[in-house]
Amino acid sequence: MKKPKNNIVEFKNVNKEFKTKNSKHLAVKNATFSVKQGEIFGIVGRSGAGKSTLIRLINGLEKADSGKILVDGHNITNLNYKGLKNVRRNIGFIFQHFNLFNSKTVYKNVEYPLKISVNGVKMSPDNRRLVVSKLLEYVGLEKYANFHPNSLSGGQKQRVGIARALALNPKVLLADEATSALDPETTVEILRLLKKINRELGLTIILITHTISIVRLICQRVAVMSEGQIQEIETFKKIFSDPKSQAAKSLVSTFRILEGTKTIDV
Repeated sequence: MKKPKNNIVEFKNVNKEFKTKNSKHLAVKNATFSVKQGEIFGIVGRSGAGKSTLIRLINGLEKADSGKILVDGHNITNLNYKGLKNVRRNIGFIFQHFNLFNSKTVYKNVEYPLKISVNGVKMSPDNRRLVVSKLLEYVGLEKYANFHPNSLSGGQKQRVGIARALALNPKVLLADEATSALDPETTVEILRLLKKINRELGLTIILITHTISIVRLICQRVAVMSEGQIQEIETFKKIFSDPKSQAAKSLVSTFRILEGTKTIDV
């Protein structure tokens, strides 16, 4: 009998409000859900649904106004800067627009997180070289170590971003619209790589997207988000066949019109 997997991320009644001089906007409303260790969990919703805010709450780039967020057992809503920094070491982040240093080579981009000291100890250059070489080989970029990002394709840039996100051997990988800037063929290649990372390295992946076809290809469970709220959480198969919320019904309806029922093997 398989041992049940623990929750590695938990949200409990989390709210996040943005204030301006003349207005208030509740970007995340009473979010309560959990992500199991080792799963690929998708958060899907239209632009403005609150997805990016939600994912930035997980690594503390945004601070919750109320509620509790647990990451690998740590309540990050109560941590000071040092404690949050330690938790962030276990969270990799893949950006929508790559967020690479154009002045640095591919090698230097991937090496960058490894040059930051941990508990006052820095990794030696030889160990950094070993880690970077293995990561570049893993993502299929070993021949591009001395290239600069401006000479790479979009898919290659995202592979650099993924290698960099893996540099500190995280437990959770956050992907913020990681394929939205890519063409369909490259999107499938990146999704295959993410699925390989999940399968071979056992990483939990939390992926946000506005495209329901993306979660269909890769995610084990899906949270549908609209107007800052989690509307429903289910497997894609159940959401696709019997959506409960109006937000899910709208996404599924659009998907059927645009793409029919075809599948892509990733």
